[in-house]
Amino acid sequence: MGIKVYTDDKTIWVTFQNVNNFNLVLSTVKQYKKSYDPKLKRWEINPHRANDLLKDLETLEESELLEIENRIEEKITQFTNIPSEIKYYRSFIERDNLKVPPIIGKAPYEDYQMEDIFYLTSRNRFALFNKQGTGKSYEFISALDYYSARKKIQKVLILSSGTGTYNMYKELQKFSTIDMKKVAIAGVDNREPFVPEVDIVLSSYRGFLLVSDHAYKKKFPKKEVVDYRKCPLPFEEWIAPTGVSSALILDESHLISNPRARSSKVLRLAAPFFEYRYLATGTPADRYEKYYNQLWMMDRSLVKNMDYQDWLNEYAKVGTEFSDWAIDHFRPEKIVELQKIIRGVSVRRLADKVLNLPINLIQPYYVPFKPLQKEIYQTLVFEKLKKLKEAEGALETRKVALYFQYLLLAIDNPKILLNHEDKIENQTLLHKIKTFDFQKDHSKLEALRDIIDKHPTSKIIIWNSHPSVAEELYLFLKEFNPLMIHGKSLIPPKTTKDQFKSQIIQQFIKSKEHRILIAGLQVLNTSVTIVEANVQIVFDSDFNYTIFDQAMKRMHRIGQVQNVYTYYIAVDHSLDVVRKMNLDDKEYFDKTFLSESFLSKENLHNIFNMEGK
Repeated sequence: MGIKVYTDDKTIWVTFQNVNNFNLVLSTVKQYKKSYDPKLKRWEINPHRANDLLKDLETLEESELLEIENRIEEKITQFTNIPSEIKYYRSFIERDNLKVPPIIGKAPYEDYQMEDIFYLTSRNRFALFNKQGTGKSYEFISALDYYSARKKIQKVLILSSGTGTYNMYKELQKFSTIDMKKVAIAGVDNREPFVPEVDIVLSSYRGFLLVSDHAYKKKFPKKEVVDYRKCPLPFEEWIAPTGVSSALILDESHLISNPRARSSKVLRLAAPFFEYRYLATGTPADRYEKYYNQLWMMDRSLVKNMDYQDWLNEYAKVGTEFSDWAIDHFRPEKIVELQKIIRGVSVRRLADKVLNLPINLIQPYYVPFKPLQKEIYQTLVFEKLKKLKEAEGALETRKVALYFQYLLLAIDNPKILLNHEDKIENQTLLHKIKTFDFQKDHSKLEALRDIIDKHPTSKIIIWNSHPSVAEELYLFLKEFNPLMIHGKSLIPPKTTKDQFKSQIIQQFIKSKEHRILIAGLQVLNTSVTIVEANVQIVFDSDFNYTIFDQAMKRMHRIGQVQNVYTYYIAVDHSLDVVRKMNLDDKEYFDKTFLSESFLSKENLHNIFNMEGK
């Protein structure tokens, strides 16, 4: 029967039977496959790579057995070509059109804010990938105000982080002439915001998902599972009567970088209703694959109308010895192509290049282990690596790396290990953990107190990752009357999480009684400005570069008039140093952790602190 390439108007298929070299044909097809249909014994092919497949098939010895349907070329073009909806306009915006004039940047970028606003008002799709603190909110609100005043845009949906939603409301008041009576915040307390009298809806990404689910359940009350293929929100009824275009603004757009998240899928159903689409984030992607969903949200042509898996296959080598779906690497020539696409629809400003900011003095603060904490750390590491070697027969780098966060609990707060899913069988180790006293035995507390004493008049933020660590720090620093917020903070009755955050920040900023704020990195890393503080101390963190990078810019930004001091406390000769190095260099995992020499004896005894074991 040979090899047959055909289409069913939805995709391209390949079947092959009775070929001379079955394995060679199979390996060739697999390079371009999207999926396999075992029932019909056929391979679904990525249309964007179909022409390459045809060329490869024609070089095989079985080429005389190759049958290609006549309309294949026509269908490949149809599947892969999608016209761009990006439009360009003549912008007449001037400084006099702005409610608040732009700041003067550092030479030669004095007019960078005006330039960015011009970009936004001269096209309907654009991204501000400027670093934190450069004034992205000011820029896109100023552009929105310009469009609104000229009646080019009326209905607007603005999505941000939870904290960013309330911050955005205040900035709309500050930077625009928009009637705030026509602005609504959507979420738990307002699940039906898209009504005629409302022109601008603000929501968190989670709140938007909640509003969408509510609309679906209202429409289909008998359905138990929320599973919609069409947008359930009344955008057409909300937008059409105005007779003008609408806008979708995605602030902190890195939060939608996972295309498989349900919130991303729901947002993709909503995006086509908005002709104007703008993105803004200081940390768009620490890995190339995180650009896909953000580019799709601007315009599907930017990802060549491919779904995520097809796009990955186009730009990267997918499949490793550990997983058929893991990304091995991005193809160098495709990285250049992707960078060109991104540069064509975005601007990237680095704060230290465009702003006249005070300096940010970054100082690592290395401390030695205290005896009990060192014993706990050494024993835990030794036990875990021993079990891993017994189970796997060898210490493979990637599998060891999976346990780093667990091993670091012995540094952050050993008591967390007692409630961890990994049971501790070593009774001596268990006893040491139970007797661990955070206030006396933690290795970092003396350094923390040291740093605080160096800055007796400064407002200070102490960043941490674990709620239990925050609670212990609160007790340790009780004499300073600190404020505290973390992922498990008790929220006062009739107060939302975002309102609680705002209250804590306002107390910290305005009150002389509270000089120290103990803040969870995951809770307070976006959409807040705290330039009243000028000292920040990282007590512990996780390996999430985006969250860490966002948090570090809360005080070193527009409006800061003092020198900023950033301290990172790390326990020397331990994985704590490796964690810091990874946050300093987001590629550290790939360049160092995954090298063959990582698990050398020297590294085992130095980084894992296993002397005497």
